[in-house]
Amino acid sequence: MFRTEIVVRFDYGATVPWVTRAEDGTIDAIAGPERLILRTPATLHGEDLKTVGEFIVGAGQSVPFVLSHGRSFEGPSAPIDPFKHWSARSVSRTCRQAHGGGKRHPVTASPSRFRAHAGQLGREGS
Repeated sequence: MFRTEIVVRFDYGATVPWVTRAEDGTIDAIAGPERLILRTPATLHGEDLKTVGEFIVGAGQSVPFVLSHGRSFEGPSAPIDPFKHWSARSVSRTCRQAHGGGKRHPVTASPSRFRAHAGQLGREGS
């Protein structure tokens, strides 16, 4: 079981936003001209001026958390598919644990390959 805790503050921590939740679970935090939108399939709720949730992630599963910033006086941005957006790129990463010596290693950013790569990194240190 994973627990997430999200604390949103604007103006260098001075402003606590007005937070609402849409029927689809989207969290909308607004303070003055600023807006943050959090989209996730995880169930979240408000608790002590924070947004919290607990969820389970099984082997081979992923739970995306997509945070978008915008202006409060404009409509919310359209949702994106985080994996489609992310996998459209290829990134290069230093993988000392996986490859030793700081060798640069290209990682194709598909979710399944990233999960496999992240799993390798976690096991090597054990």
